[in-house]
Amino acid sequence: CGWWRMIKHIRICAKEWQIWEFYFGCAGSLKNFDQSDIGMPLMETRDFIARNYVKRYTINPRLFENLVASVFKSLGYNTVVTGYTHDGGIDIVLTNSNNNTIGVQVTRSKRLVTVKQIREFVGSLSIAGIPKGVYVTASSFTSSAVKISGKLAFTTAPIRLINASTFYDALKIAQVNDKNHQLLPFNIDNYRIPHINFYGWENPMNSL
Repeated sequence: CGWWRMIKHIRICAKEWQIWEFYFGCAGSLKNFDQSDIGMPLMETRDFIARNYVKRYTINPRLFENLVASVFKSLGYNTVVTGYTHDGGIDIVLTNSNNNTIGVQVTRSKRLVTVKQIREFVGSLSIAGIPKGVYVTASSFTSSAVKISGKLAFTTAPIRLINASTFYDALKIAQVNDKNHQLLPFNIDNYRIPHINFYGWENPMNSL
């Protein structure tokens, strides 16, 4: 997910009327980021999505669930990601400092989440005995889904809806929180970069 290029220019004056110029250079790709690969490191995926949020639909669905769980963890929750199959409609289980349990449903689809999906999620929470829920989507919700969520806010099974925009705000906060908690800053030690990096091709040029 990046590229580099190094060029070194050397000019040598052999005589008053003769100048030799040498150019040394090389270039290459740092890494090709395959967001569809579930084996991609989670923090690299988070950094990639934070910079390229429009590509959130292209990452592996399971990896997106793990990414959502990591954001909640950075925001102070204890997180448990359930099995990808037979999860009963609950992808992540959260607990906070008050030992409150919250079930999370995650969808990476571009389609709007419907009222039917909200009702199914409420049923999953009821079966699991989890009193609260959060529905996270990479897109948004239909007006009917938002309306029923508002009604559930005053019941024993409140559901909070988090659309793409709200989750992106949470992701940015999580990124800042993680960077603030890093013990060692990332520095480049210029003295340890080998000079052999300046190679690849040369082009001598003789001119007046």
